[in-house]
Amino acid sequence: MPRRFAVRILAVASLLVPAAIGATALAVDNAAAVTREELTAALNSKDIDGILMVTNAIKRMRHKDSILPVVQAVWRQDRRALPDVDWETASFPAVRVEMANILLQADRNGLLDADVAGIATYLRGRMADTSGHTLGQVILTLGLLDTAEDVPAIYAVAEQQDSPTFGAAVIALSRMCDPAADAALDALEGTVGDQGEVYFLGGVTPLGYIRDVRASFTNTRKYCSD
Repeated sequence: MPRRFAVRILAVASLLVPAAIGATALAVDNAAAVTREELTAALNSKDIDGILMVTNAIKRMRHKDSILPVVQAVWRQDRRALPDVDWETASFPAVRVEMANILLQADRNGLLDADVAGIATYLRGRMADTSGHTLGQVILTLGLLDTAEDVPAIYAVAEQQDSPTFGAAVIALSRMCDPAADAALDALEGTVGDQGEVYFLGGVTPLGYIRDVRASFTNTRKYCSD
């Protein structure tokens, strides 16, 4: 039975960056390139909110060539390459999922050859042992793989209508090109219905939210290959 409660979903960004930024979060200029030193300092701060600020700044960078080897080393847990990193923090699921997200996007853009198989195995494992915002980011990152294999697990999370994972699951499925994702969203629309007691920002029901998100990816999905 889906949980019924009021929940706010502001935008994709709200699923990636917690609203409350910790006191030790590093101030990162959105237009500037993130350096190895800045990423290392964020990891060593032990402040997850600050780390997420830095990783999201990396995602916005136009030129990532200089930082991708560092991200790759964190993902691989390469302590020899980065001896000055706090590896207890760098091994947290929330951090590794962020690194995986950056690497998968870079792989899709032809910037590097990521360990897609290894990342997929890791993310699928985290579907079972994470929750909340971290699970939301796992789902969003898993969606980048765009495979029918992952659709049932993402659908199962969406079916619970739990915040913030419901929004992450709908976004992940909506931007996937695999036909299985469309079929899952069709089924989800039938499952959630137009339940007035479950509402989103502005009084949008889960059904309305699904339709809004699907519509927002219409132009992006034009680039899906046949």
